[in-house]
Amino acid sequence: MGTIKQGILGGFNGKVGTVVGSSWKGKAYMRGLAQHVKNPKTEKQLEQRHKMDIAQKFMKQALQFINIGLKNVAKKQSPFNYAVRQMVNNAIGDAPDYTIDFSKIVLSRGILTPPSVQIMYVNETDLDILWGDQNGHGNAKDDDVSVFLCYNVERQEVFFDLNGFIRSYGTTHVRLPDSPTQSISDIIVSNNPLLSNF
Repeated sequence: MGTIKQGILGGFNGKVGTVVGSSWKGKAYMRGLAQHVKNPKTEKQLEQRHKMDIAQKFMKQALQFINIGLKNVAKKQSPFNYAVRQMVNNAIGDAPDYTIDFSKIVLSRGILTPPSVQIMYVNETDLDILWGDQNGHGNAKDDDVSVFLCYNVERQEVFFDLNGFIRSYGTTHVRLPDSPTQSISDIIVSNNPLLSNF
């Protein structure tokens, strides 16, 4: 049974007939009860659920990062839900491989001109990235800050550093967690406008 807190025209919490009331971020919402699904385990449904599992595991590890990078983009949903949805729809291949296209993962969105990564070098303990700062192109400024996120494919682990690297430096050095060199196969580069000019 639902409970009304603001009078007959206000929002409510709980189930009333065929609808459920709830609130999120101070706003009242109402949704219909889910209809009974005759076959909840079709091949397509199982594939979608597996993609969701992959995306959620990835984004949970990057939660602090995307909460900053997608704060001003995800208006009617959390940054986490926005990032997971984008990853499921655009970045994960179909069964049986479920290959991840790292270039299509959305970690941040903004209006700054991104740096142009030119060289990436990794050994057992360190990652070095060199980029063209793009200063003078678009709205790029010397004191913009970029944040880099790394993904260990074999261990399915995300690593990032929110301290930031100044655009004009053109290079950064990151100390990696203990992991074999061969397992670092992809680097996701995200230029985060929310960390710029501070």
